[in-house]
Amino acid sequence: HEVGNHTMDHVRLDTKTNDGGYAQISATNDLIASYTGQKPTLMRPTGGAYNDAVISSMQQLGLPIILWNIDTLDWKDHDNAALIKQRIVENAQDGAIVLEHDLNEAKVEGVLAAIDELQAQGYAFVTVSELAQLKGVTLEPGKVYSGFTENDTVVESGANYS
Repeated sequence: HEVGNHTMDHVRLDTKTNDGGYAQISATNDLIASYTGQKPTLMRPTGGAYNDAVISSMQQLGLPIILWNIDTLDWKDHDNAALIKQRIVENAQDGAIVLEHDLNEAKVEGVLAAIDELQAQGYAFVTVSELAQLKGVTLEPGKVYSGFTENDTVVESGANYS
């Protein structure tokens, strides 16, 4: 497991903060550290939304921005474990990052079923930091990573993904 920062109150850092989320993420890092003994080394912005101010703030805080390249759309079909599993399995590829929420039993059930099937196919599951290292990528503060497949790119500025 790897603990990252996803904001204190699920605020959109690109539009709802004046400082690109610096204060929000810094305070959340401190709170997480008070419980775990260490600050997060990654962050995922709410809704995957970011802009140059967020990139700058995360660079100052020493945090790479982690997105995903497989979206299970579990927010849309939150009670359909079979569909969540299907979306993961059908889109799985070496180096992928899956977006998933653990807000109810169906979501957890769908993910666990997908993990079982993908492990049977030979997939291994690692943390984002481990995945980057396996792919020969050094995660850099303020850079945006959406996965480590051959089709993924690193964003340094000027983008707004949402």
